[in-house]
Amino acid sequence: MSTTTTLHLTTHELHALADTLDAPGLWGVPVPPDAPEPTPGTDPLAGLVTRGLLEPDDGGALWPSVDLGALVEAVATHRVCVLVEQTATTAGPGPRTVHAVLAGGTGLVRHRLGEPVHTFALDAGSADRLADTLVALVEPAPGDGRPGTRRFRGRFGALADLVPEPTGGWRRCSVLLRADGTDGRSRVDGLLAVLDAGPDRLWLVREYDGPELDEGGPAVVAEPATAAEVTAALHALAMHAEPGP
Repeated sequence: MSTTTTLHLTTHELHALADTLDAPGLWGVPVPPDAPEPTPGTDPLAGLVTRGLLEPDDGGALWPSVDLGALVEAVATHRVCVLVEQTATTAGPGPRTVHAVLAGGTGLVRHRLGEPVHTFALDAGSADRLADTLVALVEPAPGDGRPGTRRFRGRFGALADLVPEPTGGWRRCSVLLRADGTDGRSRVDGLLAVLDAGPDRLWLVREYDGPELDEGGPAVVAEPATAAEVTAALHALAMHAEPGP
C-alpha cells in the first residue's frame, strides 16, 4: 500500500534547490517574468531549512530531508510526463488548473503548477498508477453517452470552436499532453481532450489521421462518448497505445 506525501514549494525555492543540486532543468518550471522576488535579506534555502526540508550536517552542507529527497528522486527519474490543463469553460476566463503528472521513475508525482506556490503529491509506491491518476483528475461525468455518430473536425489549438458550447456551459474541459523521456516537456507524444457538460454529455477529442495544419496544432476529431469510453481513452494514453477514432 502506497502512502502520499504532500509538499508545498515556491518557484524561488524550486530554483534555489535545483541550483544547489546542479540540476537547473529538474522541475521544468520557469520563473514567470512578473514573479515577486524573494523578500530582501532572505534566502529561499534558509526557508527550506526552517521548514525541515533541508538539513545541515556538521560541516554546514545542506541535505534534503527524507520526504524532499524522495520527491527529487521521483522527479529526476520520471520517464513520462502528462500535462493536464483544466478549465471550467472553453471560452473566456474561468477557473484554470494545470497539473504535471510524472511517472515511470521511483514514484508517481502530481505537481499542481501555481504561483507563487506549487503543490507536489508523491505516491512513492504508485509509479504504475498513471492511468488511475489521470481518470481521477479528469473525473468524467457518468452516463452512457448520446446515440449517433456526429463528429466535429478541426484544430487541436482551437478547442473552443470545435464543439458548440452546450446550454449552461461546460462542467469541465480537460486537455492532456503526454511527453516521454527526461528532456523536459516540449515534445508532445500523445494528446487527448475531454469536454464534459455533465451526465451523458461527454465529448472525446483525439488526433485523426489527417494533415498537420499551419496554425493551431494537429488535426483532431471530437465525438460523443460514454464515461467508459473516456476512461478507456485515458488508460490508452497512459499506456501510449491510444487507438484512433
